[in-house]
Amino acid sequence: MNAHEPATKAFAVGYAFLAPDDQLLDAAALIRYFAPLSSSSDLKQMATLLNGSWSYCSYQDAPQGKDVFAIVDHRSSCSLYYRVEEGKIRIRENGFDLLHDDESPIETPQNLILFFSQWGFTPENRTLHPKIHRIPAGCGIYFKAQTGEVETLRYDSCLYEEKPLEGIDYTEAKALFSEAWHIAVQRMVRLIADRPVILPLTAGRDSRLIALALKAAGITPITCTYGRTESIHEVQRAQVIAEKLGFPHRFFSTIPEGYNSKGYTEDEATLDYLRYVSGLGSGYFFGEYTTAQTLAREYPSAIVLPGHNGDILGGDNLHQRFFDGEHGRAMNAYLLCFHERGNRILNRLEVSQLTDLHEKIFTSYPTHLSGKELFEMFRNRELMPKYYINSSRSWRYFRLDVWMPFLDQELCQLMHRLPQDYRIGKRLYEEVTQSLFQEAGIAFSDDISLYAQWQKPAFRVKQLIRPFVIYHRARRAHSPFTREDPMGFRTLMEGELRHSVRQNIPWKTTTINGLSFAWWLWYNRCLSH
Repeated sequence: MNAHEPATKAFAVGYAFLAPDDQLLDAAALIRYFAPLSSSSDLKQMATLLNGSWSYCSYQDAPQGKDVFAIVDHRSSCSLYYRVEEGKIRIRENGFDLLHDDESPIETPQNLILFFSQWGFTPENRTLHPKIHRIPAGCGIYFKAQTGEVETLRYDSCLYEEKPLEGIDYTEAKALFSEAWHIAVQRMVRLIADRPVILPLTAGRDSRLIALALKAAGITPITCTYGRTESIHEVQRAQVIAEKLGFPHRFFSTIPEGYNSKGYTEDEATLDYLRYVSGLGSGYFFGEYTTAQTLAREYPSAIVLPGHNGDILGGDNLHQRFFDGEHGRAMNAYLLCFHERGNRILNRLEVSQLTDLHEKIFTSYPTHLSGKELFEMFRNRELMPKYYINSSRSWRYFRLDVWMPFLDQELCQLMHRLPQDYRIGKRLYEEVTQSLFQEAGIAFSDDISLYAQWQKPAFRVKQLIRPFVIYHRARRAHSPFTREDPMGFRTLMEGELRHSVRQNIPWKTTTINGLSFAWWLWYNRCLSH
């Protein structure tokens, strides 16, 4: 639907399970469910009873004088964007669809460009366009037609609403996780019904765990792995896993057929895909494009089960170096600049500006949170819903349903109530999954144990000094690209695109990876629908 089409009432996408009986609601049922709401308190209360990947709005284009409600799930896996003009509001699934034909280029504030270029997504509810906003994860909006104001309504605080399970025995914690995962799998199986299943399978823990759950449920998925070449270790390992479980397996090259130095930047179909995936607020890599395009043609009724969120759920990157207390927030905001390697080399002024942005975000979080909880809330409100799960939009672009079992709300809430010592380095998650993999014969002697690495004194020291080393080394580096290119990112970023970035943007690149699309999107920010 574009900006010139007539008003659309009561729009919903996705699926949700309704408490307390786990009634399964599709898009039509979601519209019926929300139909009686009449106040913002109704909206928040009704949303807390839903568990799934969904979004709802009462109007996409509200007539004059009509109030509007719109809301997304606890990870905004089905995103919504909005724009208010002349006392009216328009709501779309893609921020690009809210641009006017004459908006070229977009006047993006410099601090948003800085944040976006480093992280690959825009902060909080912002997009690259100052008047186009995204509904944050776990939030709804209430547009008051009489005043033209938008009230943001948070119904899910991202995992820190309930008290932690202090003093719980480690063995009992493992049992609770196993039980919660089993319930999440039961929901997944109910949703699948008799449809074909596509499982993006890697050598990692998350997709392997989903594969085991499907095997136990008697479901045979079409497993697939994608990359630059079939000879990559991860691809070969995935083929072994699929073979041992008796699943058919496919490999897809991430390099589009006929790709040349100009690449996809002059192909209108690919540009349309990239606009949809980014939504004007996030940059995601190109990995799923060829795979999703092909499998959607072959299995148009399939449901896709990406393994995203397992690492964050298990405690990946929950580093020891974040400081507690109100005075630690400034240092944590600084350390966050270097937690992920990022996408570019920052000068001292940019580090200061980015630190200020991080600290502003932290101040919007509950004041009682520890340093590690602040960091996790950032990952769950910002990184997870705006970057990692964006790959799900790759499948949705080709009209395939997507379900992410690791985003099960009850599972997420349980895991983040467990003592952090059980989750740092993915300790509990690794032990439970490794045991299951060994029983099924899909464990490998070289499976990486992050927790084992964390126990080494040298590793802990390295983690403490890493931000400062990265900063000083990166400022002297000119082209620290990695030689390995398993996903084909280096190939895709070479040629005229890389030349244009270096010639037109005064940033020194630090890596060729998924976040490289942030540069591309910024440079092509004048693109309209």
